[in-house]
Amino acid sequence: MTDKKEFWGHKTYCLITGASKGIGRNFAIEFSRKFAANSLVVLLARSESGLLETMDLIFKANSEVKVVVYPTDLGKSDPESFLKVIQNSLKDADSKPTDFDLSVIVHNVGSVGDVSEGTSEMS
Repeated sequence: MTDKKEFWGHKTYCLITGASKGIGRNFAIEFSRKFAANSLVVLLARSESGLLETMDLIFKANSEVKVVVYPTDLGKSDPESFLKVIQNSLKDADSKPTDFDLSVIVHNVGSVGDVSEGTSEMS
């Protein structure tokens, strides 16, 4: 039998895309409530003002976590730029990967796009 580790309550590195509003913002806030002190929450979205609002809400939910924001258009990203965000977030938070018990990525970025076209008609 494997030893299961409880998910919540650990020092966690958590990156959330689409975190400036909606469900991404709610993921960030609700997850942060349950993270241990000095966890790092990395927020990505196009809207810097939305990210800063999310950061403020996170600090109200749990003032013991660290938060970094990166206004980013992930529609124009590549694997190398995503890796740079991860590396820079650790550097900016004066952290290293071994500081955390868990790592979580919530890739929530999206766009409503042209809603007049059905999914089966999209290319």
